[in-house]
Parts: sequence; structure tokens; C-alpha cells
Amino acid sequence: MPIMNGLTFSALAKSIQPGIGVILTSEFGTHAAVDEALKTNFILQYVSKPWDNEKIVEIVMDELIRIDRPDPSGSSVNCLNRWVMV
Repeated sequence: MPIMNGLTFSALAKSIQPGIGVILTSEFGTHAAVDEALKTNFILQYVSKPWDNEKIVEIVMDELIRIDRPDPSGSSVNCLNRWVMV
């Protein structure tokens, strides 16, 4: 992204919607910041580009199933509104 990287965008998204889950995609491979984001659960998954379409659908479906639970704040937010792929 020309204005900010995916981790910066993820932080912005989480500041607006704290319960959002993030699947980060990049063509540059992992680095310390991505490794730390995975370790601390700041992002749910990391996928390198180019990805296999069937694999990315599987990852997204697995995460949707995993997060399809009541919002801790008591909100009735649909699980589709609580994740973003960057």
C-alpha cells in the first residue's frame, strides 16, 4: 500500500474496531515485526503472495469459524464485521 504498510493499517483498523481479526498478506516474506505480530496475536495469520486461492479460502473460512462467537462487549456484531485481510 502506498500510504502505509499492512501492520500500520491493521493498527488503525484495531483502533476503530478493537475486536477485529487480521490476516496479513505480503509479497516480502516474514520479518521481525510480522513474527512479533503473530506471536502476540495482533494478527491471526500471515500469508505470502502469491497465494493459492483454495488455501486462502480455507484460511479465511477457518478464521471465520473460529471468531464466530459473541462479541465480548455484548455487541451483536456479525463475525464478518470483525476481521480484515490486508
